[in-house]
Amino acid sequence: MLWLELRCHNSQVHRTSLKIKILLKASFTYLSHQFIKVAYG
Repeated sequence: MLWLELRCHNSQVHRTSLKIKILLKASFTYLSHQFIKVAYG
C-alpha cells in the first residue's frame, strides 16, 4: 500500500518537473527572441 502511494507520488513529481522544464525552455526561447529583436531590430 505504501509502495503504491510512493510510486504515485513519484510519477506526480516527475510530471511536475517535466512541466517546469518545458516552462523554463519556453520562457528562455521567448526571452532570447526578445533579445534578438532588441539587438537587431
